[in-house]
Amino acid sequence: TYIEKLGFGDAWSNVEEDEESFAENLHGFLMANDKFSYDILKDSNGSTKAFRFTTGLSNVSTDELIYRCATWIRGLCDDNPQYGFSTYTPLWNLADQFEIMWPQTIQDLYISIGLVGISQQVLVREVLCSISAVMLCVAMLFIPQPLCAPLIGVSIASVAFGVLGIMPYLGVNLDATSMITIAMSVGFSVDFAAHVSYAFMTQKITDNSQENPSFSRLRATLGTVGWPIMQASLSVLLGISSLSFVDSYVVQTCFKTVILVITFGIIHALLFLPLVLMYAHKTYLACAASHRRSQKKVSPTKKVENVQKF
Repeated sequence: TYIEKLGFGDAWSNVEEDEESFAENLHGFLMANDKFSYDILKDSNGSTKAFRFTTGLSNVSTDELIYRCATWIRGLCDDNPQYGFSTYTPLWNLADQFEIMWPQTIQDLYISIGLVGISQQVLVREVLCSISAVMLCVAMLFIPQPLCAPLIGVSIASVAFGVLGIMPYLGVNLDATSMITIAMSVGFSVDFAAHVSYAFMTQKITDNSQENPSFSRLRATLGTVGWPIMQASLSVLLGISSLSFVDSYVVQTCFKTVILVITFGIIHALLFLPLVLMYAHKTYLACAASHRRSQKKVSPTKKVENVQKF
């Protein structure tokens, strides 16, 4: 048993009796084992007011195992409220961090794309992150097309969740470092999506029966902002390439996360988003043409002039 592994021998068997005998024999036990006297707090009457019980943990090498261990031990304390148990170890700080990390990251991503996330437990008390909360409103103000703002939000969400999905394959855990890096890196995908959307909607295409107007906008957009986006992405990748040689978890996490954000941002900005805009523009032109044809089929009404009565 655990008591036997402590190596007390018969000393503990003399103490392990009823409450009165326990109090009488405890003094002798503590004299023989003085180090345990610091774990007991007595009141002025000599009665035990509180005590500290120390145990060891093994095979808790990951954040998830630490979280499960903390949950189990705290559950034992909650199941016996009559004893007023409380548990603490510095590892519980990691457990608390792991518990709120995923919902906090999802909440930040919701805010970043302008959506209202569902608050969960601790998140109700969290102050809403303001780094990109008004992104959709700003997009609606500066991009002359209401459809672009939701598309930008969807693009950012796709990039962020894509990064979250690939992170485990690169050995990156969802912790404070990766969460902060993802929140900071959202700016890259915002810039790419905003520039492409604005360039697409502001292209002035001359009437040309040889080419589809939507495809003309797509070609002009990629010709205008495609290479600058590639240059910006390559400059960022070259700038952080030296971090790959630093043997530090924090540095490696930042490096891998930024690489993922830039990669997914380029794919969305130069492939997915332009195609979505092109097909959305095609749909708009088709609906407008159908509306004009329906207007022409309506018979004209006669104008009735008001005649002044004498």
